[in-house]
This record gives sequence, C-alpha cells and structure tokens, in this order.
Amino acid sequence: MNRSIKLFFALILFKVAMAQGTSYYLMGTYAYIELPSQNLNLTAYKYLKEIERKLSDYLDSSEVSKINLNAGDKFVKVSDVTLEAIKNSIEISRKTWGFFDVTFGALTINAKRLGKISEDSARKLINFMDIVISGDSVMLAKKGMSIDLGGIGKGFAIEKTYNYLKINSGFISIGGDMKVWGHKRTLAIKNPIEGDALV
Repeated sequence: MNRSIKLFFALILFKVAMAQGTSYYLMGTYAYIELPSQNLNLTAYKYLKEIERKLSDYLDSSEVSKINLNAGDKFVKVSDVTLEAIKNSIEISRKTWGFFDVTFGALTINAKRLGKISEDSARKLINFMDIVISGDSVMLAKKGMSIDLGGIGKGFAIEKTYNYLKINSGFISIGGDMKVWGHKRTLAIKNPIEGDALV
C-alpha cells in the first residue's frame, strides 16, 4: 500500500474518531456517513444498502439486473426508486445528446465484464431511446442491451437518502460523490506533492 493510500485511510480514521462518523463499504467503494447520532448513521446506511440492492448490476437479484437479463424479451416490474433512477438517467442522456448513455452497459457489462458479446456488437446496442417504460415496468428493446447506472447511482442514492432523513445537518460520501449540509465545514484535499498541505 503506497503512502498516498495510507494517508487517505488515516484521514478517514481520524474523522471517525473525532466525529459521529462511520465508514462502510457500499456500492463497490468506501462510504463515510456523519450524522447527528450513530443511530442515524445506521439508518442512512440501511437505506443506502436497500437502494444498492435494487440498482446494482453486480447483484443478480437486483431490479436492474433483471431488466438486463430480460432485454429484448419482456417487461420487468420495478420499485419507485428504480423507476426514478432510470427516468433520471434517460433525462441526463437526452440533455447530453447521448454523450452520457445509461445503456452503455452493453459495453461495460455484457462485453467487457461478462464477455457475452463483442465490443463492436455492444456499441451498436447503446441507445437510451430503446428503453421502454410502461407504468411501473421497464424493458430494453433489444437483446444484449444493458443498463449501467454507475454514472449516477451513487449521487442518486445520496440525494434519496438526504430527502428520506429530513435532518438539518450531515455529511454523506460514497466514492467520489458527496453531500454536505447544515453547519459549515472546511472541505479540502491533501496536496500530493507537499505532504500534509491542503488545497
């Protein structure tokens, strides 16, 4: 483990010791939750974990994985949370003219991770307009398509948790996504060249 990684984890441990914060492993990375009490930290973690169970394409039992498995075949009934995440992703895909495309999973999941199809074939299946929504059910129009919420999943989950908690202050961080609200904080990163200097 190199020095930068050690410093990163040392900083997390220091924060845990000095505040009502707790570190967890969530969504394939480390999360840090600092709320007014440990009970609230646990409540937030459980809520985030439930969202992960619905949205993660690494869990075969998740609603997103079921949509991907049934691509080109049939609709899958989903929860309000999953439907909202997919609709948000479609909207972002539209606003970015497809530069962000939630169906990029054809490449990231089916081609690169699972090796089910070639990368050339996968690229032809990337098209968010082929997501079909009917009420509370979702289907991908073509076999081989896949939804990958990795681009928005963590930020979406944090925002949902913030709205669920309804508290005046807190700090939730998952990987590179974070939300800070309430009392003022100093946010900084360590200078990788000058050791303990902050930037």
